[in-house]
Amino acid sequence: MRLLLPLALAFGAACAAPAYAQEAAPSGDLVTEKVTLTHARPSALLHLLFDKVAGERTRPPEGIRGILVYELDNSLVVRGTPDAVRRLRQGVRAVDTPFEEANGRAQVTLKPARSDAAALAEAVLRLPAAGSATVRENQLELSGSSEWVRLAMRRVIEAEMAADVRPPVGSRTELTFPADADLKIEATEAVFEAAADTVTFTGRVVIHTQTGWRLEAANCRVVLTGLRAGKQRRLVIEPAPAP
Repeated sequence: MRLLLPLALAFGAACAAPAYAQEAAPSGDLVTEKVTLTHARPSALLHLLFDKVAGERTRPPEGIRGILVYELDNSLVVRGTPDAVRRLRQGVRAVDTPFEEANGRAQVTLKPARSDAAALAEAVLRLPAAGSATVRENQLELSGSSEWVRLAMRRVIEAEMAADVRPPVGSRTELTFPADADLKIEATEAVFEAAADTVTFTGRVVIHTQTGWRLEAANCRVVLTGLRAGKQRRLVIEPAPAP
């Protein structure tokens, strides 16, 4: 087992060795689980997950306390809350596939389990210097420069690790997004209120993000605030009021 960085290393720090940790423990019970890989090398996958690629770095699911590479059986040892560990496992599974690379070009077939492959393809093709993205039976085939393929894989990982949004019937759910988040919302009806800086969507609502995350709900009301530049965006999702 290799642990070359102290476990006090913060998530945002540069990582040059196969270990990752968060300084403050999240609230709730913690579990330690092993995520065994079939194709990817654990150190390479850890770097793909959290090192900078094209100037960007992925954030792990909130609740992950630490990740350790275990080369002996090609696995990652993950510690965190049960939900965070489950979501990290989802992200890893989607990209644990054969990766072919030569002369600065790469190709890979990814298998997202909970994200829409077509939405992911649309998202990664908007990245700089995009290659090709083909969807076959909800698998995403990527081919292009090594840098673009790795950045596209990041988008898939982020979408797979995103928290599940399945509000119970009659519930109210709030989500926040960065100010620069690329949100696309389709709805039966939309009403813009400039003074309140909001748009209210009703009826059948479909929400997409640039990472391929997708939420669809019928007979609901979604209120989006934070339309002005530089403001964090906030979504409130609740059942549609009775007629």
